[in-house]
Amino acid sequence: MSVVHRVLRYLKGTPGQGLHFPATSDLKLTAFSDSDWASCPDSRKSITGFCVFLGPALVSWKSKKQQTVSRSSSEAEYRALASVTCEIQWLQYLLQDLQLPSYKAQVYCDNQSAIKIAENPVFHERTKHIEIDCHLIRQKIQENLINLFPVTSANQLADCFTKPLPAPSFQASTIKLDSSYNFLYINNDSLINKEDCQRSVYNLGYYQPTKATTSDSTNAINNTTLTIFFLHDDLYPGKKMYLNIKKFYYSSNFLPRKITKTIPFSTKNYSEILKYFSTEPASKEAQMIKHTIEQCEAPKMKGEIKYCATSLESLVDFVVSKIGKNVYALANQVDEEENNKKQNYAISNEIKTMGDHPIVCHKQIYKYAVFYCHVIMGTEAYMVPLVGEDGSKAKAVVICHSDTSDWNPNHIAFQLLKVKPGGPSICHFLNRDGIVLISNL
Repeated sequence: MSVVHRVLRYLKGTPGQGLHFPATSDLKLTAFSDSDWASCPDSRKSITGFCVFLGPALVSWKSKKQQTVSRSSSEAEYRALASVTCEIQWLQYLLQDLQLPSYKAQVYCDNQSAIKIAENPVFHERTKHIEIDCHLIRQKIQENLINLFPVTSANQLADCFTKPLPAPSFQASTIKLDSSYNFLYINNDSLINKEDCQRSVYNLGYYQPTKATTSDSTNAINNTTLTIFFLHDDLYPGKKMYLNIKKFYYSSNFLPRKITKTIPFSTKNYSEILKYFSTEPASKEAQMIKHTIEQCEAPKMKGEIKYCATSLESLVDFVVSKIGKNVYALANQVDEEENNKKQNYAISNEIKTMGDHPIVCHKQIYKYAVFYCHVIMGTEAYMVPLVGEDGSKAKAVVICHSDTSDWNPNHIAFQLLKVKPGGPSICHFLNRDGIVLISNL
């Protein structure tokens, strides 16, 4: 009965927990395999645990007692590897039946001995009793179905499927499962793409100079032909701009406030945060985590109200406290995702003024959903209809700032438009992971 109560308490305390399946992602399978050796006190059988991702989405997982007693931890790990290999084979068959491309799966294991057994083509006396599993895994490696990679125990995502964990470790594990995309591509250029870096430069940092405003990132934006910033005088029907309009999308879910309160979020606890998420201090991921926290802690400029929402509850509380409960949300709208490409767009008629002093929220690059929300005096929001040169239609949110006198003089907008702080009104299009909230009264 105590186990049932524990499960019910967990369900009650995590109403916002769920799985995120993005509309667009790759179809590569990635798996984590683990075992808890001789954990059953009655039979001394081991527990197999694994989880399989299709792109960034968790699609399969398992926690099951093994059928036979393992004589070593390596044997238990190898049996777990055999189980996840069979699961990957079934998923590959499913993808083939759906006429989708299949790729070699990446399987991560935190037991070096099990990996060595799989890589060694010679059977020894110590491995004869698991010879069937050896043949299975090696055959799938030779068939280019899977690749085996080592992973540290701290980064083993399947750990929570093999044994009960303390609350902090369990919460960290579920966060990693939900935001596994960041983890799987750690120390990889795809973790932080050019669009993300540009976003950190031109959307925030109005007042304080930030590390993101470097010569490299500035040159990257200067070299692009996309319209990032433009003057308010250019907001009129018939004006053409080279754009890449994308509909609203974000890749990580909110965590309940009850959980985020237990996770540190400040530069003073930076080392503790990296340890909590098992993130290497020298990695790009760690740099972006630090940058997000620094943005949230940077002093506000004159006439600005800012807040970093780390949970859906805190975001709602902030919005209600500023504009009340009758709220209207604005985001970019695209007719068809396949028409979403870089092209010339012409502003059509019926530009709508949506109101002044809107709450603009920018999704930050973090382990879980964090939104940087702010209200700046002298800001107006517009819904702008666009028609692409290929005939596709979109509606984009445009934010215009009439007072830039307190902005950072090195802000990228001034460099692109060749204007100075306090000059003409500056506008920019809302990013795909941004949202604007206005009063609906």
